[in-house]
Amino acid sequence: MAEDAIARVARGSSLLLLGQLISNLIAIGAFMFIARGISRAEMGIATITNLLIMLGVILSGAGVPISSIRFISESIGAGSDYRPLITASILTRAVLAALYSAILVAFADQIALLLLGSTSNVGSDVKYGQREPLFSLRDGNIY
Repeated sequence: MAEDAIARVARGSSLLLLGQLISNLIAIGAFMFIARGISRAEMGIATITNLLIMLGVILSGAGVPISSIRFISESIGAGSDYRPLITASILTRAVLAALYSAILVAFADQIALLLLGSTSNVGSDVKYGQREPLFSLRDGNIY
């Protein structure tokens, strides 16, 4: 019985590893094609953007999925209700993702200035032929 369980875990783990490997290879191939079609500056911006996205994924997770699996498994094993744990897990990830997004929005001007040298297109919308900011830290207004 234990050998069967070990074999199933090994099979599942190898499939997960294979899936992740294929996903990474596709991403590397796509990034190579994209790199050939854009300039060095654009590639730098794409790399920094990818870094910010991955940082957001890591920070919004913050160990919640792994700890959720552990606590939910313990709850199921004990025969208690595990639905509050699922709700807490989902809400925690949503709050962390919203917090990271809010930080990016708050510092969008500085990020654009650092990457692009200008903030002329950050947080703007074409309205009546003019560009007006949707959100600005300078005056604190949302239009």
